Amino acid sequence: MSFRIRKLALAAVAVSAVAVLPACTTTQSTRAKALKPTTETAAQSLADCTNITVLPFSVPTGKRVDPTAGGELARDVERRLSTDFGDLFASVEYANAARGVENECVVEGAITKYKKGSRFARAMLIGLGPASLEGNVTVRSGAGTEPLLSAGFDKLWAWGGVIGASKGIEEMTDEVAASIAATLAKAKGWTPPVAAKAS
Repeated sequence: MSFRIRKLALAAVAVSAVAVLPACTTTQSTRAKALKPTTETAAQSLADCTNITVLPFSVPTGKRVDPTAGGELARDVERRLSTDFGDLFASVEYANAARGVENECVVEGAITKYKKGSRFARAMLIGLGPASLEGNVTVRSGAGTEPLLSAGFDKLWAWGGVIGASKGIEEMTDEVAASIAATLAKAKGWTPPVAAKAS
């Protein structure tokens, strides 16, 4: 096989991989995979949560971390819970503290690892410039200290070539927000719509 044909074949494989990989994860809240709880929780642990208040997530200090990342993630979770699941909750708001409303549940979290990596480095060689995002989310009742739900998230993107450059910390953050929103909605009692069968 000539060098040119081999190069074209590799390019075709890379393009195919890019088309397939996004199907593994999604930024759509209603299709996202729920996070696995880190503590044992009831199936509908948020059934009594009528009003949701999402607090800014904390971020690591003293490192190269965008200080606004925690607030942006929390705002994205708030937006998704407000718009993607109909009237599942009576109200969902982003705030710096609990609002003190009836049947309130407070969502708080922490980003424990935030590494942007480099799309350019990943495009050059697999393993260079990996991006990673790790942390956790906890839901408590407005007056309670014991968590109703706790779950962790862990994203790593270290592919090389075109695939490696196709995704970064921004897409990973979107995927995490979608998974957090789906996790909370399912814990409230929401069930994903059944896909229509092909006729």
